[in-house]
Parts: sequence; structure tokens; C-alpha cells
Amino acid sequence: MACGADALNRSEARARNKAQRDISQALVQLKLPSNVATVYSEALAAMGVRSASELVRLSKAQMDAVEMRSEHRQLLQMQAALEAAELNAAAAASPSVEAAVAAQPSSGTADSDGAALDAHDDALIEPEEVIVVSDEMDGTRVDAALAASLPPLSRSYFSELCAEGRVRVDGVVCTKKSAKLVAGSTLHVTLRAASELMVTPEPLPLDILYEDECMLAVNKASGMVTHPAPGHWTGTFANALAHRVQSSALTTTLTPGTTLPDAFGDGLRPGIVHRLDRYTSGVLLGAKTVEAQRALLEAFAARRMRKVYLTVVAGVPDEHQTVRTRIGRHPVDRLKMAVESDPSRGRHAVSVVHRLATDGRLSLVAVRIETGRTHQIRVHMASLRCPVLGDPLYGDPNWNQKEARRAGRPLLHALQLGLEHPLTHAPLVVRAPPPEDVRILGAELAGCAPDAQSFDAWLAPRLHAVLEVDADTPES
Repeated sequence: MACGADALNRSEARARNKAQRDISQALVQLKLPSNVATVYSEALAAMGVRSASELVRLSKAQMDAVEMRSEHRQLLQMQAALEAAELNAAAAASPSVEAAVAAQPSSGTADSDGAALDAHDDALIEPEEVIVVSDEMDGTRVDAALAASLPPLSRSYFSELCAEGRVRVDGVVCTKKSAKLVAGSTLHVTLRAASELMVTPEPLPLDILYEDECMLAVNKASGMVTHPAPGHWTGTFANALAHRVQSSALTTTLTPGTTLPDAFGDGLRPGIVHRLDRYTSGVLLGAKTVEAQRALLEAFAARRMRKVYLTVVAGVPDEHQTVRTRIGRHPVDRLKMAVESDPSRGRHAVSVVHRLATDGRLSLVAVRIETGRTHQIRVHMASLRCPVLGDPLYGDPNWNQKEARRAGRPLLHALQLGLEHPLTHAPLVVRAPPPEDVRILGAELAGCAPDAQSFDAWLAPRLHAVLEVDADTPES
């Protein structure tokens, strides 16, 4: 009997700990400070609350018992109203953006044409890290290997992720933290909110292209990471955005100390609605309010964004062509993406490619993307045998070496983004001037002066033509 009682006690403790984690994560998603969320979650779990879904049904007595502050009670009431509205909408129409954000499809297998998930290859479904087990890690425990690969996160943190089913080894969920790894295996780990992952405001310079009370658009510099991730916990656009919003006096609806909206609830992507690769420069949006973040996420999901990129490639692509493929994880190099020949694998990806200028060896190209898959333009241009110049992952090593002085990074620039304002619905076009490296090489190919004014005058009519051509051009 004693053994049975001990087993029941252990089972109850595990259930209570899991409930505490779930409740804390849900409260953080509602914008409660992590330390406050921890206090509430501990008390609620001790009272018998066993899931985050119960939060919107807490009684006044329960809230009183945990000494919940009035503003936090209001957040729960708002969440309850939102969930009720979403249930009504779901019964009548389509899935919500929040449901899509919460979904976690297997990497490189699920297609979601027309669904809200389409926004999040740019994108943003869950912060997942992929690690290939090296020879040095052969025989290492899962939690130890993850902690060694993704500092400064701890073994205890990854132990919890294993228990929650957030770690996969070669596609199979691994709940045993002490499982031994084999060299060559692939680890997928989905991060979740934790106090050490919260974004801290940093006074980083931002090149503002547009700003109002609910959103902003910046010209992201090459080298800036969009949001925190292993190896880049600071110095990101999210850190800079948090600081700007907290210190801004531009609006009456946001006051100093205001925190950014976080529809994802993982603490890593407040205000983020899409992303650019680290070395890609150009237009990047950020949201300041919950309403703006949700509206922008929905616009990306519904493909209502008009995204045009400028790039210099090695080779000469056709003057106009549409590339329609499926893109999934590379079968050998797990850090890369690849075109999938199997129609049941990968995700649908469409790029409309326009050659603007060429000298017969290099070309200046504009690409309008209809979807936003991971590394989409770089993969598609490589599939045309015209890889982005300076790209170490998909590029031509010979051309990269030859042009190393002028192309010290992948020469890819998010030139223009057309959208509806998330609140007023007025049309808005945001354009980021090409950076010097793209402009100088592009001007040489175009045969015009390399100063910004001359290059822009040459580019403007051609950009207009690019936007007029739809995706019904010959396929590749």
C-alpha cells in the first residue's frame, strides 16, 4: 500500500508541475510578467487547477485566494471574451490566426495552402532549433547535448522540454532526457517560454521607414537577427523594438513601460509578425499593439502582402519566369532547405523572377514572392542555377570567392512591401533603399551611375513593371 501511495503522490506531483508550467506559459502569453505568472501558477496548481484552459473560468473566490490583481483579472476576462468570439467565428467560417500560430506541424511535411500557417515560414510558427549530432556528441545524453549546443540554456531546461514532448530525434519524440545520441542523428527542439528567454529592451539603432501608434517598418541592416534565438539572445530587432516602444512618446495609447504584444506566447517574439534572414537587409515590420500584431499576422497568412526583393545572382535567368515548387528540409544537410520532387513532402512555394540587368555573367534580379518559405528565394534561385551572389549556403563557391570583396554576404534585399494598414486598412507601401553593396554592383550591371539617386531613377520604372506582372508567366 505504501508503494501504491508513493506512486500516486509522484503522479500527482508530476501532474501539478505540468499544470504549473502550462498555466505560467499561458499567463505570460497574456502579457503578465514572468515572475508574477510563476507566483499565480504555483498557487493555482496547488488549488487543483490542472490546465491553462481553466484560467478563463476562474471564480472570484479562486482569484481572491491567489491575491490576483485587478488588471490581471481584466486580462483573463478579455481572454474569455476573445475565446468566445473565436468559437463563434470558427463555427461560422475559417480558423483563427491564433489557432494557426499555436499549431505545430512536422517540419517539412505538412502543406497548408490557403491556411493561416502560410504566414509563418517567413515565419513564425514555433522557434525550433535543428542540431545534427556530431562525432564528438556520439553517446551523449539528449539534455547534455542540447545544453552544450544551445548555450546559455541549461540541462534542466531541456529536461523539461523532453518531458513535454518538445524534443525529437530523427523525427521521433524523445521524452527520455537520458537517452544516448548517435552521431549523424538530427535533433529538433521546440523552445518555449522561460524567464531566461524573455526579450530585454536594448537601445539599438533602427533605420525607421514608417511609424505610427500601432506599428513601424524599418530598413533592417544586414547582420541583425530578427528575434532572439540560440547564439543571438541580444542585439536583435525584437530587443530594439521593445526599447523603442517603452521609451516612445509618439502615442497616447502607449506609455513608457508598455510591453510589446506577443501573440506567440513564447517570450521570444514580442511585436514580431514576419522575419528576414540574418544577412538579408530591407523592409521589416513590427507591431506595437495586440490588434496590429494579429491583423498583420492575418495579412501575411492570407497572402495580402506584396513582397519584392532585389538580389544579385551568379548567372543569367530568364527575363520573366514563375518558379513553383515544394520546399522542405534538405535530406542530408539539415541546416539547408531544398526543392522537393515528392508532391507529398515540403510546402508549396511560388516566386516570380524578373531579370532587370545582366552583363552575361552576373544579373540584377527582382523577385516577388507569393509565399514566404524558409530560404525561399535562395533555394529557388539556386534551383535555376543562378544562386544569390555571396550566399555561403546555396551559392556558387567560385563566384563567391571571386566577388568576395564586393559580396561579403548574400546580396539579398527586401526592397518593398505593400500592405493594408492593420487598423485603418488604408493602402501602405514601404520601400527600403538598396544598401551600398547591392546598389554599386547593381548599378554596374545596369550601366548607370552608382549614386543612390541615379540608381533609384533607373530602378523605379522597372520596379513598377515587376509589380504589374502576375504569377501566370511560364513556369519553371
